[in-house]
Amino acid sequence: RVQEQQQQQQRQHRTRPPPPPTLNAIPCSGTTCPFPKPDNQTHHSNGSIKHNEQVYSCAWCQSASNRHPHTEEPGSKNLIPNRSGQHQLRGWRQLNPRMSWTVEHSDLPVNSTTAVNFVSSFQPCVMSHVVDLTPILKPNCPATVEVAAYFMGRTDCPSVFRLEGVLMDRTKHPLQKLTTEPLQAPSDCWERASLRFDRGVVPHARY
Repeated sequence: RVQEQQQQQQRQHRTRPPPPPTLNAIPCSGTTCPFPKPDNQTHHSNGSIKHNEQVYSCAWCQSASNRHPHTEEPGSKNLIPNRSGQHQLRGWRQLNPRMSWTVEHSDLPVNSTTAVNFVSSFQPCVMSHVVDLTPILKPNCPATVEVAAYFMGRTDCPSVFRLEGVLMDRTKHPLQKLTTEPLQAPSDCWERASLRFDRGVVPHARY
């Protein structure tokens, strides 16, 4: 009987799976790491306590069906409400109180679904819009954020256009600010201006 128990133990020992490999934590690269970090920290922390954030593997990343990053085709989703003045100036903040934008019927529509557009005065007009990016930005998912606008000049005076974009965190602290040079605006067609933010900054952005 003792011999049978020894043989059974030997069989169990032979079928026992090998121990899991030793896991080595990968240090966070700091400023080049694309994933969000806690406030006032430049690196993700490593260790076994619950406050540390180091992970050794990710089932989502290893899944064959999820290896392609989430993408939004350019122009597929405009996150700015009242983008052409269909609701007058609702949602837009006038930055030059003496020279305000107005809304007029489009003599030359920018596309088949737009009937109105914003119109400036003869002096510099500036307005801004804050967009909540949380519905479109996925946690820990690389993304590209682009700000774009179509512009056309007045027919009764020379016109210039400048586009400025600011990417901000959840406290609305600026993360990156981009601007175009003053662009000559044609009076007989629409032209497109765009700004594209650095991918490394986008995971920290909320506005």
